[in-house]
Formats: sequence, structure tokens, C-alpha cells
Amino acid sequence: HDPVEAVSLADRVLVLDDGRVLQDEPPAEVTRHPRSPWVARMLGRNAWPGTATADGLQLAGGGRLVVAEPLAPGTEAL
Repeated sequence: HDPVEAVSLADRVLVLDDGRVLQDEPPAEVTRHPRSPWVARMLGRNAWPGTATADGLQLAGGGRLVVAEPLAPGTEAL
């Protein structure tokens, strides 16, 4: 299915990969908070896995990002 069509028309979105449920939530939650790099890429987003810090996101591969919505320090994030 077309991911844009799915999040535009659905009340809930179920994302599967090889028969495994990766995410089952309302469309806004799936688009704003993808639960895996695969879901993020499927939606055409960049996936930057890392750990939240007091001032942003420490990337798994090195480097830091400033984030618009801070998370609790130590939280794993995309």
C-alpha cells in the first residue's frame, strides 16, 4: 500500500515487515514517532538512532543533534 494514503485515510495503521508487527497505532503516532528505522524509512524519513541527552540526541555512530521535542535523558530514540 501507499504509506501516504494509509496515514491519510486510516483510523489506525498496522506496519508489518516479513509478517511481524512493527507498529500498530493511530496514523499521527506512527508518523510522529516511528518505532523502528524500517518504519521511518518506509514513511520517507531519515532514521538517526541514538540516545537522548539533556541538550539533544547523541547519535549511535557519533555526533549530536538538536531536537525540537526533548526526551528524558537516556531514552533510546530515532
